[in-house]
Amino acid sequence: MKKVYVVGNLNVDVVMGNFKNWPDIGSEVTGNFFDLRCAGAAGNNALALKKLGFEVHVISSVGTDDFGEKFFLDFGRAGIDLSKCKRSRKRTGISLGISFENNERTFFTFLGALEDMDNDFIFEGLKDVKNSWIVICGFNIIPSLQNDQFLDTVAFIKSHDNEILFDPGWPPQGWNKELKKQASRLAVLSDWFVPNLSEALAISEKSSMEESIEHFKNLGVSNCIIKLGEDGANGFILSDKTLAGAFRLGKVKDTVGAGDLFNAGLIKGISMGWSSKQMVKFASFYASLGITKTGENRYPTFEEAHRKFLEVAGKQDGRSKFEGGI
Repeated sequence: MKKVYVVGNLNVDVVMGNFKNWPDIGSEVTGNFFDLRCAGAAGNNALALKKLGFEVHVISSVGTDDFGEKFFLDFGRAGIDLSKCKRSRKRTGISLGISFENNERTFFTFLGALEDMDNDFIFEGLKDVKNSWIVICGFNIIPSLQNDQFLDTVAFIKSHDNEILFDPGWPPQGWNKELKKQASRLAVLSDWFVPNLSEALAISEKSSMEESIEHFKNLGVSNCIIKLGEDGANGFILSDKTLAGAFRLGKVKDTVGAGDLFNAGLIKGISMGWSSKQMVKFASFYASLGITKTGENRYPTFEEAHRKFLEVAGKQDGRSKFEGGI
């Protein structure tokens, strides 16, 4: 299988929940769930991809503080290469995620070391990469991913037989004209564009999913899969429409990073050579399985996910269609 290089935000995730409503200013509420993990979008993608059998490298920036050391320790134990990561004098980025009973989330993020991810550093980490997967995440919060120089970098690495997946995220300042333009240009350069519905509608400036899908198709996006949360995913692959519903696999415990798990599952399905329907269905299944778990268990191995996938999806589509190993 191809190697995977994840470009984006490594940051500490502090997750708390599950709350019914947003509390009044000056008040205090208690939750029934808490987790602290070294992840961020880049980390979630990397950990999931590693569990799915890929050789994974991360290009990001962390501090020289205790959290930065923990990243290198934890990811080293997991077998993920951080040799291309920058060690910044700034503190490691932290994101506080608040989860609600309706499975929605709100984030408060401190960028810290992520501000030091300049374009020269990113290009240096990717310039010799060939015939690999490149996952781009953290566009919404990392300033260097939002400029023209990064577009040049993406065009360069694409010319070296790399396959690119782009997950835009939602920018804290909202979608201004320039960010929409930049995200659209990155979507066209990428092989796989995987926004969620809110992001897709904002970038396309459309009012419905169907209009948004048509917009990206006309724009020249090769493959677009829109993540729909509990409703699964919809979009087009090589101009063919595809749709996959979500799976109900147990009580939802933690939805932070669900989209990252979907990305990893999609890349695995593509690498397995499955059909459009099968790969999107597996991606949806993998994310649905991960959010029923906590801690390290929220990144299922391919063996576990594939076995359960055969039990559930195989009953509908035929086991032989989904057979295969790493």
